[in-house]
Amino acid sequence: MRAVNMYCVATVLTISASCARTTANVRLEPEQDNTLHVGETAAVHFGFERQYSIGSGGGSLVLIKRLIYKDGSAVYVYRAARVGPDTLVAAPVDIPDGLCISCVTRHYFIKVVP
Repeated sequence: MRAVNMYCVATVLTISASCARTTANVRLEPEQDNTLHVGETAAVHFGFERQYSIGSGGGSLVLIKRLIYKDGSAVYVYRAARVGPDTLVAAPVDIPDGLCISCVTRHYFIKVVP
């Protein structure tokens, strides 16, 4: 009986460790070069003060999840699907009059490697 309990504990710890790896995301930083390996996930975080629309330009990343929180903040989660460069462009949904769009647009430069 004791051997069975130890096996169950070891199995739970193994499953927990593998789940922890899949939920760990690289946080992408705007206007900087970011490197990901194929299969890794990355997250782009936006605060509640402004809503953004985000698009991809290279095809190396695949959007897998978009989380919108009650406070208005958002997280976009991407998986690095294939080797190559990609750029995420995030623009505010509602740009106030007189504000330059290029001044408030965020670029995320990503290089996906094997």
